[in-house]
Amino acid sequence: MATITGSGITSTDAFSKALQLVLAMYSVVIFATLAGSLGAFFLQSQVEGKRGVNASRH
Repeated sequence: MATITGSGITSTDAFSKALQLVLAMYSVVIFATLAGSLGAFFLQSQVEGKRGVNASRH
């Protein structure tokens, strides 16, 4: 939370703290999934591009 908002968990209620923590973990998982998917997509296109170059030489 501190990375995004500049402040930590500021609520005093236990339910609010737990909810903020769960939502923060959820956002990290979503961001990691998107980053991994984009990375895999671009790596796959690079590998396919190299295979196309190698296939045309033979």
